[in-house]
Amino acid sequence: MTTPKPQPLQNRASILVFSHDLHDARFHKRMRMFSDLGFSVRWLAFDRERKTDLVNKFLQQFPGHALGKSQDAQYGKRAVALASALGKLLRGRFLPGDLDIIYCINLDNLLVAILARTLRRMKCRIVYEVADIQPVLLRQDKTGRALRALERWCLKRTDLVVYTSEHFMSQFLREEQHCQAPSLLLENKIYPAAGLARRAPVRQETPRLVIGFFGQLRCRRSLEMMRRLAASFPDRLQFDLRGYPNHEVREVFEAVIADSPNVTYGGPYRNPDDLARLYASVDLCWGFDLCSPGLNSKWCLTNRLYEAGYFGVPILVEDNTAGGEYVRRLGSGWVFPHPLEESLEAFFSQVSDAEIRARQAHTAQLDASVFALDADLAALRETFLQLAS
Repeated sequence: MTTPKPQPLQNRASILVFSHDLHDARFHKRMRMFSDLGFSVRWLAFDRERKTDLVNKFLQQFPGHALGKSQDAQYGKRAVALASALGKLLRGRFLPGDLDIIYCINLDNLLVAILARTLRRMKCRIVYEVADIQPVLLRQDKTGRALRALERWCLKRTDLVVYTSEHFMSQFLREEQHCQAPSLLLENKIYPAAGLARRAPVRQETPRLVIGFFGQLRCRRSLEMMRRLAASFPDRLQFDLRGYPNHEVREVFEAVIADSPNVTYGGPYRNPDDLARLYASVDLCWGFDLCSPGLNSKWCLTNRLYEAGYFGVPILVEDNTAGGEYVRRLGSGWVFPHPLEESLEAFFSQVSDAEIRARQAHTAQLDASVFALDADLAALRETFLQLAS
């Protein structure tokens, strides 16, 4: 697959991508995408102190500013950081007056962008990307109700809502938040896929099945399930983890790695550069997201669904979820009912290597456009050109 080459834009439209985290893979993906579409791209982001030189080199390709430090789930400290950020955005050095679009990743940044646009009387358009519904937004206490009211206020002042799963729009943004803004489905597909081998090389045979869990490692229950399965099948299963362990699960994460010889952690990785190598090293992909069961975890379509499918690696997912519907429709893995621990133990007690190889072959033959964003570029370019104009 090759990435279509967009025609040069006359008087290039400008987009500022505003992220909650310098190291967020989705943030980098959007910057690449807009740059490849021919837009002038700059950035703003908070630093959550996940230091890597690779990220610094990537960001140096584009003009932009780090706005200070922020932390996962530390809402009091984040409020202080947001107030400081708003003060900076009132200055032209951080937020040029000739911007066409501010692309906001996360509700915090959306609020700051709207306030800055209003106070500076700017005419730029504001886009809000919804890739998760944070658990705090779904709470039924005063905090949850207040944040939902705040998001509704922001949505009325947003020019385009980008969402990564249809369930976010149908189950929450329209149903709960009564969102009337123009909207665009932009799935968590691989980008760019050009230059990445479509079919991961066949892994050298070993006695153990290797299960990969790549991305933000934030699911406590997944870690606990892996520890149980690793203990139940010490000679049959190996779990390879790569990415960033969230600070809220770090203690459990370190205990699982220390206690389970067949659960290993290989550190962070580059997305998309390292994906082919990572998926070539595993037989199956762990696709469970149980951080917000019955709500966000039920609605989301994670990066792993698309990455694993693109590289021909079957994925393991939960039944009665958007991910389960996706995998069942494509046949790109296995879907497990509750109780999950018992279902997985029964599966690994019975599944044969031949069955796994057959599912790998089927997944590898699926159309690449199902998993990769490149083919959608022309339509995306037109949407954002119209928005900018």
